[in-house]
Amino acid sequence: MCDAMPMFYPQAHSDRPLYSNPSAAAKRNDNQESSGKRIFLVNSKQKSKSPNLAVDYVPETSSDAMFGMGPLSRDGPSLTPAVGRIFLVETDAADVRHLPMFRDMCVFSTPEDIVYYPFREDFGPFNLSMVYKFCRIFSKVLSDEPDKQVAFCGGSTSKRFTNSTFLLGAYLILEQGWSPRKVATQLHELTTRCEAYCDITKCPSNFGLNLEDCWAGLAQAKELGWCGTRTASKIDMESYEHYDDPGNGDLHEVVPGKLIAFKGPRSDIDHWWVDVDGIRHFQPVYFHDIFDELNVDCVIRLNA
Repeated sequence: MCDAMPMFYPQAHSDRPLYSNPSAAAKRNDNQESSGKRIFLVNSKQKSKSPNLAVDYVPETSSDAMFGMGPLSRDGPSLTPAVGRIFLVETDAADVRHLPMFRDMCVFSTPEDIVYYPFREDFGPFNLSMVYKFCRIFSKVLSDEPDKQVAFCGGSTSKRFTNSTFLLGAYLILEQGWSPRKVATQLHELTTRCEAYCDITKCPSNFGLNLEDCWAGLAQAKELGWCGTRTASKIDMESYEHYDDPGNGDLHEVVPGKLIAFKGPRSDIDHWWVDVDGIRHFQPVYFHDIFDELNVDCVIRLNA
């Protein structure tokens, strides 16, 4: 990948710096005319697979017996059975680690480096890189603690709880081979407390993207061989994360080899890119070498 294109991470709040590395941003300004090919998806290096973790098969039933324990009647935060020995908790890990009821449990929460960078009021879902990262980490946690019940602390807000539930469902689809319908049935009690994902436009969102939609899309992509634990080693995650970033083009290959979605460019700016009110805009020429590498021969603008 071209050294003149460092990874930038725009922040959600205007009182925080736009770039995580200001010196890198300055270097990028000094090298706007630099040219070079960008490698996007295929990576010849084989990465080690995440450990295979056995999660007990759970029949689609509401019986308390399927969780290997009776109804929970402990004092403190509510533990909602999810699957096997995994329970969701609607709070943060720091709020429960000291409580006696969690003393013999493995307390887990989504790592801080698994994040969603919002445009406006949107809060998810996570991109494929974050989903893969969660699956690797969660698999290791469960395999390291094979005899403990796991308290997955999903967060104290409905948005964070929604994202945690999404990640758990994605794990069951990618790592355990569950169907989206089976996941939705198993996690039904959790999804009733989740919010729908919204559009990123300035206008009020006129539709909601629910978790079942997200899981169905992920399962379809896995079935087509576009994603999954077996294909993860073929994806260059460094390039994926680079171009996923709104500071580097907000570009994704939606259908491998056929369809790419990206942030619409502007022709009324003097440089390859310019930042206005915390939002980065690009000239059409910025995408030339990228599209050349990806063999793009037709660009269609869908918004006016």
